[in-house]
Amino acid sequence: MRRRSYLNSGFEVWNRQHTWFWSVVDARRNSGMIGAAATEAEAVSQARASIEERTAHSEAAQAPSMSDPVFRCSKSLAFCARG
Repeated sequence: MRRRSYLNSGFEVWNRQHTWFWSVVDARRNSGMIGAAATEAEAVSQARASIEERTAHSEAAQAPSMSDPVFRCSKSLAFCARG
């Protein structure tokens, strides 16, 4: 098993019987993902893509929305206030 890092997230890549596997664990959410690929390069690429997707979803969930009651703006958007 080879331990690697990408975007501050760790993942592992290993092979068995001519198949490459990858695993990404998210300890903060008590979850993870695993996949299989034909080559090591594909396994690394898939693991990185899953990390990018998870990161994008996390950032989108944290971004304030204009409809969020905690973040209100005037109709002209010239003035915004938290409240």
